[in-house]
Amino acid sequence: MTTSNARILGSLLVLCATPLGGCGGEGGGTTPDVAGDDDGGDDGGYPTAGEIRCSGVCVDPDADRDHCGRCGNACGPAEECRGGTCSACGAGETLCGDVCADLRTDSDHCGSCANACPPGAVCTARTCECAAGLVDCDTVCADLSRDVFNCGFCGNDCAVGASCTSGVCSACPTGTTNCGGYCADFATDELHCGRCGNACGADAVCTGGVCVCPAGEVNCPGDVCADLSSDPEHCGSCTRACAVGQACISGACGPCPPAAPVVCGGVCTNISTDVENCGTCGNDCPTGATCTAAACVCPAGEVDCGAVCADVSSDPEHCGSCVRACAVGQACISGACGPCPPTTPVVCGGVCTNISTDLDNCGTCGNDCPIGATCTAAACVCPAGQVDCGATCADLSSDEANCGLCGRACPAGSTCTSGNCVCPSGLIACGAVCADVSTDEQNCGTCGNRCDGAFGTCVSGVCACTSGLTVCGGGNRCRDTQDDPDHCGVCGRQCAAAEYCAMGACVCRPGLSNCGGQCVDTWSNDNHCGTCFRACTGAMTGGDVCSGGSCAWNCMPGYDDCDPNGDSCVALSSMPRDPLNCGGCNNVCARNAVCADGNCRGYNVGRGCTTCPCPDCGGDACCIYPGTTDLVICVGGGGPCP
Repeated sequence: MTTSNARILGSLLVLCATPLGGCGGEGGGTTPDVAGDDDGGDDGGYPTAGEIRCSGVCVDPDADRDHCGRCGNACGPAEECRGGTCSACGAGETLCGDVCADLRTDSDHCGSCANACPPGAVCTARTCECAAGLVDCDTVCADLSRDVFNCGFCGNDCAVGASCTSGVCSACPTGTTNCGGYCADFATDELHCGRCGNACGADAVCTGGVCVCPAGEVNCPGDVCADLSSDPEHCGSCTRACAVGQACISGACGPCPPAAPVVCGGVCTNISTDVENCGTCGNDCPTGATCTAAACVCPAGEVDCGAVCADVSSDPEHCGSCVRACAVGQACISGACGPCPPTTPVVCGGVCTNISTDLDNCGTCGNDCPIGATCTAAACVCPAGQVDCGATCADLSSDEANCGLCGRACPAGSTCTSGNCVCPSGLIACGAVCADVSTDEQNCGTCGNRCDGAFGTCVSGVCACTSGLTVCGGGNRCRDTQDDPDHCGVCGRQCAAAEYCAMGACVCRPGLSNCGGQCVDTWSNDNHCGTCFRACTGAMTGGDVCSGGSCAWNCMPGYDDCDPNGDSCVALSSMPRDPLNCGGCNNVCARNAVCADGNCRGYNVGRGCTTCPCPDCGGDACCIYPGTTDLVICVGGGGPCP
């Protein structure tokens, strides 16, 4: 026998002696047929440790739910395989996958099949409990007093290098600084050299807080160590880069290689052959062309059409010339666009189409059929029972956007029944909404009746107010009858021009005195000079005019005669704010106006406010009524305040 034949025979003997896919610790020999095993052949090997082979897979028939007791005997959804017999889970147990678990005590299935207790915890009464002194932090039982990953509370990581003492993360060790959760030594840390986040380059080391490059190299911006004598990206200086293909020799960029002698866009290239730099830098040849002898050359039979080489005799996008495109569906024949196919004979928008059936071009180009329609015999046709409502086909008997007629939309929340919009019980249609007119502040009692936007409410179909306010006048505005000069005490009671409303009563404006039912300025009124009923009548009273609260013969300097008889002297300095002489003699401001900067300016009471700013003022100026401390008024026109 030759050596070669002996080697072949030996190999065959080894193969015959090798078990074919035995189970567990299967050895040599053959496996007897197993009932239900459908692999159809000799499996090889004897099963050990209670295993059998089922469909080519080794299984434990005592525990396998798909082959319980024998191959192919699958247990039911709520059963497990115990000792080769399918049985339901015991009392108090739940099937979790292929395991029966007591959710009350099973640490791998505590409270639910998917809830596993963290290492060290036990399951008690469906709850994971850590040992005394530890807290359940989802994946671990942690000692919050000293766990650096859960210090003081779960998930509180101390900085790398710090410690956790009594639930408090310590500061970084002396000589280090906290850099985003990492204790760094600025003197030596190559990721935080000299300061947080200052990383040294790949070849540099941190020495004394400075990135130091190897001998002969320079630290360039970006923490790159470079040999300026030979680094083509930092040649001669940190900011000088050689073109791709050039070498850096003694700090100077060398020439480009002979095969690519010209620099284009920072790259050595050959402008005689480079299709992106043909003849000159940046000259792109059209798609399909080659660069030959520094010139763009299209293939034979094609012409240069700018961005592409085209055969104008057959290219439908460049038919007969570079700028002529055939319609989609047409062929280019000998430089001319052929006819559209018989099934799509008309060109619409550069596409061959059939206007007899095309929904976008029905009967004529650009005629879109409504949604839901078909194009039949060149006409848009809606389904039976629907009508053409422009953009869509609609069933007017039930379409909430086209109820009864095209374009008639039902209010939100309603339905279209027999062509009529029907709101839910208790609601009525008010424009675009179904409204409960008993409570709807926009439709109170009847559609469109709006309650006060800031303080109004709708009660049983009647507008009412909150915050102690009262509905007065048109527009359902809520009024403060304690302070409103148009509705003082009760709706409609108007104060006089010299009065304002305080605590629901009309009283003299601050600075004026009530003398016999008349609000007067005792500083200037000649019938009530200095005090009520003291009239300036001549020599007996010291004069016949009132100036500064005293009778005199003439107005003092700085005062103006404002009485028709010349007997009342009004200080010019008071006129910018005097409601009886606002900006000039006898210019009396209305009851709902104040004098500011010599002009009467209307105001509304700032409802719900005692100080400025006041939301009720909106764009008006928030002011305090002159002579009061907490009567907020909103002065029209944005002010100024009096």
